[in-house]
Amino acid sequence: MSVAVGIAAGASAQAAVASSQAAKALCVARMPNFDAKTATVQQAREYASCVHRVYGSGEPMDPGAVIALKLIVALSFVGLIAGGVYGWRDSWGDWFDVVMWAVVGAIAPWLAAGVLFLAAAGLQFLFS
Repeated sequence: MSVAVGIAAGASAQAAVASSQAAKALCVARMPNFDAKTATVQQAREYASCVHRVYGSGEPMDPGAVIALKLIVALSFVGLIAGGVYGWRDSWGDWFDVVMWAVVGAIAPWLAAGVLFLAAAGLQFLFS
């Protein structure tokens, strides 16, 4: 009896895999023909399930990367305010200088992070 159950379970698993592959192939064929302007709600839901079936839900970000992004965004806000204050104190009331320094202050953390990333990637490439 247990051999028959094992064979049936194996056949069931193979059928499930084949069904999943067939559904994925159907989705791949259907996705290019989707038109969001004329689609009904049901068609949009089917398209969304196809996108999930073909591409998956993706992998979650590393917690360290999330913390680094939050830190850069926080520094960007601080730089925005600090740059605006610097521009206001240095410009004698010219609003263009205030806006310019605020934008520079907001962009500076992103540029610093980019330079550090490129330096680390370059060193990793040189020593790999």
